[in-house]
Amino acid sequence: MTTYEETYSRVINESPVKELLEISQLDNSEKRNLVMSIIASASHYKRNEKYIYESIPKDFVVIDIETTGLKTNDEIIQLSAIKFNGEQKIDVFDSYLKPHTAEISSAISNLTGISADTVANAPFIEDINQSFINFVGSLPVVGHNITKFDLPKLKNFDIDLFNNPIFDTLRMSEAFLTTDNHKLETIKEYYGIRNTAHNALNDCEAESQIFIKFSHKDFAPVSEAPAKNLFLTGKKVVLSGNFKVIPRKKLENLVLKYGGSTMKSITKNTDLFVDGIQTAHNLIDGVHSSKELAAIDLQKETGKPTIVKEVEFLELLKQAGEII
Repeated sequence: MTTYEETYSRVINESPVKELLEISQLDNSEKRNLVMSIIASASHYKRNEKYIYESIPKDFVVIDIETTGLKTNDEIIQLSAIKFNGEQKIDVFDSYLKPHTAEISSAISNLTGISADTVANAPFIEDINQSFINFVGSLPVVGHNITKFDLPKLKNFDIDLFNNPIFDTLRMSEAFLTTDNHKLETIKEYYGIRNTAHNALNDCEAESQIFIKFSHKDFAPVSEAPAKNLFLTGKKVVLSGNFKVIPRKKLENLVLKYGGSTMKSITKNTDLFVDGIQTAHNLIDGVHSSKELAAIDLQKETGKPTIVKEVEFLELLKQAGEII
């Protein structure tokens, strides 16, 4: 079977295609993305994968993990999976895991809700790895970015699922959707999927819904009714950090929906500062971002912007009629 990359290499070397690309005003990255999307739409091949669209299974297991960080030696602190028979959820595996040496930073704890106390009495990964392998069995494995993150991380801890059929919803999204990016939060927003992010079991739920959408060739975005209470009309809003309940991109769109506009930096024109979970490695004092401190200083000086946490902003949205 010809791979996605092989098809791409042949296509861009065809004379008519080369000529069109040469006279276009696209940069190299844009040219590649354009050709890749055309190939994907025409053939339903996934880039760097070994299956075609028609081979999507009815029975599968969705997996997801939370870790102490993104480095190779960071440890897994939550391992979750949901088994499906057709579209029916039939079994769940969910376990917090106690890391051997890694500490759970405040940034990770704020992001995932998992703290040292959460995993104090949890098993080590080697205590449950065989039961997890047995749970998955030979079923096709589904997940978002699992080929580059979850599966290699699990293999480091003697859970090797690379012999199972693998369906990465990130790669499928790249082939089937034309979104700005293909992050899980973006695809959740595209399909109107709402649940708390950065929890492995919740992410399994979201990924299963996305996979089922793909299996039905349902690539249409969820459209929303226009807002009636434009409580942010004329307001300039800065969103900072990560958010647990609604993805950042979705919050940006909600600001627009309710009449406001978003800003990237704090200025004297900023009316509202929505303070999320700060997870950057370069926090000014180890706790606050530069945007947070700028907002606090400006508020002391001028009385604005109004500073609210995610939960407070969600309450404002609920009062305006948004279903959270």
